[in-house]
Amino acid sequence: MKNQFKSLLLLFAIIATLGSVQAQVYMVSMDHEKEEKLLMDFFKAIEAGDFTTLGNLLHKDYEGYGPGNSEMADHATFIENWKNNHNIANDIKITEIVNAALEVKDGDLKGTWVCSWANYSAVQKSDGQKVSFPFQLTSQTRDGKIIGSRLYFNELELMTQLGFKLSPGN
Repeated sequence: MKNQFKSLLLLFAIIATLGSVQAQVYMVSMDHEKEEKLLMDFFKAIEAGDFTTLGNLLHKDYEGYGPGNSEMADHATFIENWKNNHNIANDIKITEIVNAALEVKDGDLKGTWVCSWANYSAVQKSDGQKVSFPFQLTSQTRDGKIIGSRLYFNELELMTQLGFKLSPGN
């Protein structure tokens, strides 16, 4: 019963994440250990700053979005962004990771999708400020690699931790 509930929640999360979907056939399956391991290796490479491994885990046609809709990173840009993150922060950690996978059998979204819920933390090199926030990453896999992803986190929470103030407009 717990796995059925988890599968239903996962299905609703994927549908909400991907927007409106027309006549797709969904097969929910929790038997995607290979894809879930791929995401765990992905998070370990990010933590370690192992950009060679990180690049090898991404499909050559990778496209990542988020947290904003207009923020897209291809394979090279994604690696460069993480290099920049490692240049400004120490002790990058991704913890409390929960992965769940499902398979879409037909349509534009065909493939195996892994939803990851986790916490990110790092210490800013400039002032020692620690930042920490939860995030959600939905990743599509193909040929043993991550071909696409959508990242969600509360940007205001991060900016507040970095000392930014929200002020009302005029």
